[in-house]
Amino acid sequence: MATEFFEKRTLQGSINVACKYEDGTVRYWNTRKEIVIEHIKEIVEEYQADGYILTLRQLHYQLVTKNYIINHDTAYKKLGNILDDCRYSGIIDWEAIEDRGRVPYLPYWAHDHQDALQDTINSFRIDRQNGQDNHIELWTEKDALSGILRRTTEKYHIQLVVNKGYTSSSAIYKAYQRFLRRIRNGQTVTVLYFGDHDPSGLDMIRDIRERLELMFNNGENYELFLYPNKPIDEVFQVVQIGLSMAQIKKYKLPPNPTKLTDSRSNNYIKQFGKICWEVDALKPQILTKIVETNIEKQIDIPLFKRVLETESEELAALKSFLSEGE
Repeated sequence: MATEFFEKRTLQGSINVACKYEDGTVRYWNTRKEIVIEHIKEIVEEYQADGYILTLRQLHYQLVTKNYIINHDTAYKKLGNILDDCRYSGIIDWEAIEDRGRVPYLPYWAHDHQDALQDTINSFRIDRQNGQDNHIELWTEKDALSGILRRTTEKYHIQLVVNKGYTSSSAIYKAYQRFLRRIRNGQTVTVLYFGDHDPSGLDMIRDIRERLELMFNNGENYELFLYPNKPIDEVFQVVQIGLSMAQIKKYKLPPNPTKLTDSRSNNYIKQFGKICWEVDALKPQILTKIVETNIEKQIDIPLFKRVLETESEELAALKSFLSEGE
């Protein structure tokens, strides 16, 4: 636990927040600060018990789901202030909340050769997707989800791509090069996509698919494909694994008002109405289950398990080799 007191802050009192919407309506979040703090502690402890670290937005959505807070940016900002009061006062673990957008970088180093050898053992793995016919990557628009998704992508040893909204042309071209190599080697390629159910979130799937297909169909390396006589959709696919309306209904996710300023909102509203949903509202356990289920649909599970057995044997051999050299 990393609870540490820095200064005394006010942890009691009334909360009266006016949440104004684009249509002119106003909702009020009226409650007691100490009640909100108890709810925060409850959710943080639940996440910590399962080994998860929260972002502020995930905390916000868990409170929204339990009807403890209004789903609005003004309430969200107020929650951030309350959370700061809790952390500076030493009642919420500092390490229970993380900012995934501001991470310091330090090059790798080791104390000595023994320390480096132990690092090798701790990090050792072989390619767990070795021999698979289908190359899989998990893409998401949300950097805030990376800490949760990385658990699963590391388990299955597949690439996690965080786009932070619409992906850049440079990133799309790099993906095209990766996928081209895979297809030339006889594999198919599947991008599993997880994003918000809102005008831009759904459109990002179209954008990724269309830009990659443009490069596949017009790139100078197309004639090098292993399957030059097959259409691209037989060797490459983008699969939306969330958010879907079925998931939204099943897990009773809280809605947001659709941003009318989004240029894609008109078509979205015609189909779904003036509300949308964010993937952050899913509990980590549910998010993990959805991702794992969809990965396992795309790979040869018996082959994957045989590779894990080989990895275990190789790790044992490595430990034996290093111990003999001491």
